[in-house]
Amino acid sequence: MCYISTYASIAESVKDKDIVTYDIVSQILADEVEHEEDLQALSDDITDFVESMKKHM
Repeated sequence: MCYISTYASIAESVKDKDIVTYDIVSQILADEVEHEEDLQALSDDITDFVESMKKHM
């Protein structure tokens, strides 16, 4: 989450000043959001798996 807020802040600060930097940072931000969503889904899957295993023990 820290990276997301950092890149969002950078994007906001260069938004109307440097379109090239804004585009690069925006793409990095989009990638970071996607990574966070992937990691959250993986965490949820692991949690569900562990809970399932506990029920079967």
